Amino acid sequence: MTRPLKSWLIISSILLTSFTTYLLLPPKSPLSPASPTEILNPLQNGNTQESNYEIIGFLPYWNVKKLTPEAINSTTHLAYFTLHLGGDGHVVKLDRPGEEEPGYTNYKRILSNSDIRPESLILTFMPYDQDALQSLLNNSNSRRQAVRP
Repeated sequence: MTRPLKSWLIISSILLTSFTTYLLLPPKSPLSPASPTEILNPLQNGNTQESNYEIIGFLPYWNVKKLTPEAINSTTHLAYFTLHLGGDGHVVKLDRPGEEEPGYTNYKRILSNSDIRPESLILTFMPYDQDALQSLLNNSNSRRQAVRP
């Protein structure tokens, strides 16, 4: 047999074997919090058995419109990112005069969503800007206001 023919047969055999293996073996889906399996999603499928799992979903404010009931029901807690704190320790509601801060706007959307259990919501906060950070760090009244219940 000539060398090019031998190489072509070897490469063809490898490709054919790979293709056949791909067709015959089902693909494995990656483990994911969004997986519908009961192991990864103990709150679905009517599972009423007490579970030790805590499944925390991360919800950035820019994804609130994409939130689905399935995503909510597959978590025990939902961490909303983020509400901004001003230098006085209060939540910033306006970005500019007459323009609501996007994190606050989407926070109100979350509160109006009947699928979300209020006790499952975890809020994250961050300073609105560098000046707010300085004020929060240097002023005990601002810090108290920020962490008050």
